[in-house]
Amino acid sequence: MKKLLILAAFLISSFAANAQTKTDSLQGNWKFKDVYESEKQNADLVAMVREMFADMKVELTTDKKYNFHLMEETELGTWTYDATSKSLVLKPTKGDTQSLEILGVTANLLHLSLAKGKSLTLERVAEKK
Repeated sequence: MKKLLILAAFLISSFAANAQTKTDSLQGNWKFKDVYESEKQNADLVAMVREMFADMKVELTTDKKYNFHLMEETELGTWTYDATSKSLVLKPTKGDTQSLEILGVTANLLHLSLAKGKSLTLERVAEKK
């Protein structure tokens, strides 16, 4: 019984650590890099999306606030990571909450799905020293 309790405690702490690691990996400054899997998309649509999102930037802070910039507009709000749906949830100070499925995240790239077949790749911006 004692071994079972130790195993259960270990599993719970592993899940908690994994969730924290995912949140930590999302924090930082990101900018638009490209359309996710652009080679599988319509070339004209890809060109239009690249032009529209070229100046897109988002900062995800450690205190769970975000600053989103696109086409000379800025949106502020709070963010969370939903482990169940593997989504980045953005709640703006004005407007509706948006949930973006995380297709993948590495140290330098974040792949987000805006909707089925509409996905972007963001690149981490190196912090200035």
